[in-house]
Amino acid sequence: MSIVKNLAKGERAVRIILGGILIVGGLFLAGWWKPLSILIGVCLVASAFAGY
Repeated sequence: MSIVKNLAKGERAVRIILGGILIVGGLFLAGWWKPLSILIGVCLVASAFAGY
């Protein structure tokens, strides 16, 4: 069974940029927003590099 990657170049760029903003922004946040934004940012960047 082949694995189908469902990610265009534009969507990949948006995920990387948005993930980077969330990771860097998360360093300046306080409370539970900090780990939440870093986690979501890492997930976005990882999914962009994985292609899903």
